[in-house]
Amino acid sequence: MDSTLLEVKNVNKKFGGLVALDGVSIDVKSKGIVGLIGPNGAGKTTLFNVITGFTLPDSGTFSLNNKSYFPGSIHKVNRAGISRTFQNIRLFSKMSALENVMVGRHHITKSISTGVFGCLFKTKKFKKNEKEIREKSLQLLELVQIRDKADFPASNLSYGDQRRLEIARALATEPKLLALDEPAAGMNPKEKEDLKRLLLKLNSMSISLLLIEHDVKLIMSLCKDLFVLDRGKIISRGSPESVQKDSGVIDAYLGK
Repeated sequence: MDSTLLEVKNVNKKFGGLVALDGVSIDVKSKGIVGLIGPNGAGKTTLFNVITGFTLPDSGTFSLNNKSYFPGSIHKVNRAGISRTFQNIRLFSKMSALENVMVGRHHITKSISTGVFGCLFKTKKFKKNEKEIREKSLQLLELVQIRDKADFPASNLSYGDQRRLEIARALATEPKLLALDEPAAGMNPKEKEDLKRLLLKLNSMSISLLLIEHDVKLIMSLCKDLFVLDRGKIISRGSPESVQKDSGVIDAYLGK
């Protein structure tokens, strides 16, 4: 039985008088694929933002790989082993696809240790680090099947390829858990099928996945475990088959 990778317990978050998260607890197994679904305004993105350090919780406990972490700093959460993509694509539009991935790679390499001196004078150590970053970034572009577009400005890529590029950049930090916020949004059926194959491939590489997705068909076919949020509370948890039959889920999300 796979061990628990991410464990989040009793998370609460209010925005003024609005209760966005009310005692939410979820977990993701090692090598797991977990989906988070629910109607608009249920609190899904807020929970994602809390887990990944973009929003401070009011309370709750968080652990990754049996080590506690506090999601009060984006870069510390990332260094702990969590990386994410966004519902609205956030690429550096004027930079090339390769440069976008290299930015993510710099976060975990020793390039920073070369300091200003290394950057200014292009020392051997700096050049070695940059070469390693470039090579790894190209490998990631190959993995998401846009290696041939490495030199294209991100803004010139198709929508589907921009989604792939954002995933490659997230992978550059070598996460244990990849969190994806509506990765199939705006994609056509072929792009969605390609995305599904890519995510399954990543999972086969021992990367756990946590995703929000409104495409019910996609998430039901992809995820092994689902959590359903409604009005800031988890109302159901289980396999896609059991969730589909849950009367509370039918009322709140899927519709009768």
